[in-house]
Amino acid sequence: MTTNAEVRKEAGLFSAIAQSLSDGPEFEFVKDTIKNAILFLLIAALAIALNYLVNLLKSTGISKFILWGLEGLEYLIFVADVVWFVSFLIVSTILLVRNVWSKVTHNQSLHRIADKSGSR
Repeated sequence: MTTNAEVRKEAGLFSAIAQSLSDGPEFEFVKDTIKNAILFLLIAALAIALNYLVNLLKSTGISKFILWGLEGLEYLIFVADVVWFVSFLIVSTILLVRNVWSKVTHNQSLHRIADKSGSR
């Protein structure tokens, strides 16, 4: 049988773990990536809708020049969307690795300092 003190201790442990995860740069990376992936999909959906409209207009006999302009816009929106999302992923990954690496090297430096002062 579990006592109230054990339950509070476990809840405190889970709370501490959740707080630790949410404060880290990894969580920020995940949160930003999800947000930007949703934006990427929304912009891609606009390009897909424009493609659907162009295909619909082709059957109406509308000017080829207008269709060409709309198709160009469709491709431009999609390419810009892909370039933006890929560049976001590259830059975010570099910043995450740099941030994590600096934490690791900082912690190692602190351990060396603590070891040197403890050995005196």
